Amino acid sequence: MFEYIRTHQKLMMVLLLLLIVPPFALIGIPGFSGFGEGPNVLAKVEGQRITQQMFEQEFRVKLEQLRERGAAFDPALIDTPEVRARVLDEIVRRFLMQVNLEKNHVVIDRELLAKLIANDPGLQSQGQFDAQKYRQRLEAEGISGDVFDQRYYSQKMQSYRNIVAQTAFAPRTITDRVRSMYTQERQVQALTISAAGFTDQVKLEASAIKKYYEDNPKKFVIPERADIEYVVFDLASILAQAPIKDEDVVNYYKQNQARFAIPEERRASHILITVTPEAKPADKAKARKQAEEVLAKAKANPRDFAKLAKQYSQDVGSATRGGDLGFFGRNAMLKAFEESAFALKEHEISGVVESEAGFHIIQVTAIKPKFRTLAEVSGEIREILGKSDASKKYLEAIEAFKNMVEDQSDSLKPVVERFALKLQTQNGVAPNEKSAVLNEKLLKALFSADSIKNHRNTEAVEIGPDAWIAARIVNYTPASTRSLEDAQTEIKATLTQVEAQKLAVSAGEKKLAALHKQPSDQGFGEKTWVSRPQPRDVDWQAIKEIFKTDVRQMPAFAGIDLGAKGYVIYRIDALGTMQLPADKKAQLDDNVKGIGIVLAGAQQTAAYEVLKARSKVKLLHPPAAATEAPQ
Repeated sequence: MFEYIRTHQKLMMVLLLLLIVPPFALIGIPGFSGFGEGPNVLAKVEGQRITQQMFEQEFRVKLEQLRERGAAFDPALIDTPEVRARVLDEIVRRFLMQVNLEKNHVVIDRELLAKLIANDPGLQSQGQFDAQKYRQRLEAEGISGDVFDQRYYSQKMQSYRNIVAQTAFAPRTITDRVRSMYTQERQVQALTISAAGFTDQVKLEASAIKKYYEDNPKKFVIPERADIEYVVFDLASILAQAPIKDEDVVNYYKQNQARFAIPEERRASHILITVTPEAKPADKAKARKQAEEVLAKAKANPRDFAKLAKQYSQDVGSATRGGDLGFFGRNAMLKAFEESAFALKEHEISGVVESEAGFHIIQVTAIKPKFRTLAEVSGEIREILGKSDASKKYLEAIEAFKNMVEDQSDSLKPVVERFALKLQTQNGVAPNEKSAVLNEKLLKALFSADSIKNHRNTEAVEIGPDAWIAARIVNYTPASTRSLEDAQTEIKATLTQVEAQKLAVSAGEKKLAALHKQPSDQGFGEKTWVSRPQPRDVDWQAIKEIFKTDVRQMPAFAGIDLGAKGYVIYRIDALGTMQLPADKKAQLDDNVKGIGIVLAGAQQTAAYEVLKARSKVKLLHPPAAATEAPQ
C-alpha cells in the first residue's frame, strides 16, 4: 500500500491531506500575514513565515484545551524546550499541508464555516443565531473572532477526520490472519530435559571458580551496615503525656451543649375516640362527649390510663398495648397530636385533643433528653481536649526537640528524658534500606561521614504529618568483599547450574533433531490444547515457539531453552479453532476493525513524509517561552 502512495503521489496527496491536516490551518494562512516582519521569525515553510507570536497563540490554545479537559497542571512545567519544539513542529506541519492544498486548488468555503457556527445550539436563542451570545463567548475565552472561528472549525474537522479514519479497512488476507492467530489452538505434549540430570557430569576447574570470582566483584560485596538508635517525636507521644482533668471535661460539656444535641423524642400513650372529618355535628358532639367522660376517669386515676385505653380506645393497634405508641420525634404524628404531646410534662395527661383521626387523650410516659449525657460523651470530650492540648504542646516543643538533638549531638538520651520519648533500636541497617520511619533523607544523614566517624545525632527529619525522627549510629560496619574461600561453594553451585543447562540444551537439540527424522511420543506428557489467549500452564516464550512452528506435516516438533526450567520439546499433534463467547468475539471484531484505523494512520504518515521530503522547510530559531519572547 505504501508503494501505491509513492507511485500515485498527486492523487493520494490531495485525498490524504484532507484527512491529515490539522484543520486550524484550513482557515487560511493569510490571517497571520501581519506577523513575521521582525526578527522573531522561527521558521519558513515554502516562503511562509512562522513567528513567535503565532507560536505563543498556538501554545495558549493547547493550554486552554488541557484546562477544558479538567487537567490540573502547572503551566511552567509544560513550558519546556521539548514541548515548545513539538508545538512548533505541529505548526510547521499545518503550514506545509496548507501550502500543498492550495497548490492542488483545495480551498475551504468560509460560508460553510459561518453556517456551522450559526447552527451551533450553544450560540442560538429560540432557534436563531444570537450575536450577543457569540460576543459573550469571545469575551469569556479572551480571544478574537478569527481565533474562535479557527478553533471551532478545528473541532468540527477533527470529528470528521475521526469518522473517515474509522471507515478505513484492512485487506481481508490481513484480518483473516489476525483472527486465525487469535482463535487457533494447537494440541501439544511436552518433554522436559532438566539441567538437574546433568549436574553430575559437570567437572569444574579451580581456575574457573577463581575467574568467575574475579570477573564479578560486585556480586561479592557486603554493603556497609550500621546498628542504630532513634527516637520519634510526634503528636501521639505528646497526647500520652497530657492527662485531662475531670473539671475540664465538665466545663467543656457545659460550654458546648449544642455539640451534643440530639433530636428530642417522647414516648406517649393515647386513648382515641374515632370520628371522621366528614361526620355530622351531632356525631362529633357525641364522640367528644364520650372522650370527655373517659378523660375525667383518667384524670381521677392516672395509674389506670392503660386499663382505660384497653377498654375505650378505638385505635386497635395501640389499645392492646394500653395505648402505648412508643418513642417518636417531631413530624412523626398528626400535627395537633404532636403539638400537644411535646407540650406536656412527663406523666402529664392532656385534655381532649381533636385531630383528623378523632378525639385523643394523651399521656406522656417518658422524655428522652435533648442532649447526650455527660457520661455518654466523657470519653469523646477527653479525646477532643487531649488533641487540642497536645497540639499546642507539640507546636511549642517541636523546635526545642530539633535544637536539642543538634546541640547535644553525642546522645539521644537528653531528648528521651526531656520529652518522655521511647529510645528505639534497629540493627544491620543498610544505606538503601528504607522503611516507614527510615526515609531517604534520614538514611543519607545517618551514613554521612560525620555521623559514621563521630556517631553524632542526625538532624530531626520529618517522616509524616506531625511526626519527626532523629537517629544516631551506635556501631558501624564498613562495606567489605567476601573472600574467595567464603564464596567458593556458592560460585561452584552457580557454575555447575550454568554448565548443566548447556548440557541439557545440547541433549535437547539432539533429541529434537532425532524426532524430526523419526517422530515418536515416547517420554512426552499428557496432551493439552493451547492458544495464544489461553496458554494454560505453558511458558509464554514456549507458546510463541509453538505457534511459529510449521505444522503442514504432523506431528510437528518445537524446542526451546527455558533456562533453569530446562530444555522443553513440544510435540504438536492437531490443530483446532476456539469457540469464543459473545463478549470475546465482539472484542476480537473491534480489534480487527482497529487494524484498518492503524493502517490509515500509517498511510497518512507516509503521505506526510513524502510531502516533507519534496518541500522547502527551514527552521530558523527555537521558540522562546512567553516571558522570553522578543518584543
